[in-house]
Amino acid sequence: MPAKYVVTGGAGFIGSALVRTLLDRGRVVVIDNLLTGYQANLEEVCERIEFHRLDVRAAAAIASGAATSATTVASATGPAAAAQPHQGAVLDAFTRPLTARYSFAALEHIWMAAGGSGRTASHAACIAKHESGGNPNAISRTNDWGLWQIHNGGPRMLNPAANAATAVRMSDDGRNWSAWTTARMC
Repeated sequence: MPAKYVVTGGAGFIGSALVRTLLDRGRVVVIDNLLTGYQANLEEVCERIEFHRLDVRAAAAIASGAATSATTVASATGPAAAAQPHQGAVLDAFTRPLTARYSFAALEHIWMAAGGSGRTASHAACIAKHESGGNPNAISRTNDWGLWQIHNGGPRMLNPAANAATAVRMSDDGRNWSAWTTARMC
């Protein structure tokens, strides 16, 4: 039975090179949220891979079937990205809390990538900073999820792109921040 590889960040520059290398060894599943990667990097191999546009921090989405514990995992974003992929449970990555927080500029970029206007990006980033501290995995005691703390959002809202798209829609692209109590701070 051929090996199955999961490459996180597989649409990026390094990740796409890793994907092409691993295709000679077995089946390849690519997980990328496309915030910094590009599907065009995978154009020449798109017929030979399985692609999932999602954020690896959305554990529930991955647990639903994109990878299993018997899968070989390769990260194109880890320190040894080009090294030998390691065996292990892909969900191990979700048992450790992420300490990475998005900068103000990154939050503006995420807002605009989700369809938000450049005019409202600065205000939106300010609200996300006040709501979650820029932590994409923030979950409040009152059941608010992700960067913009979407109420009753659930695990899907831990995906920064999905969270931002919901915030864009809920705020009418930044014209109505009434759902966010921190809006007056910005």
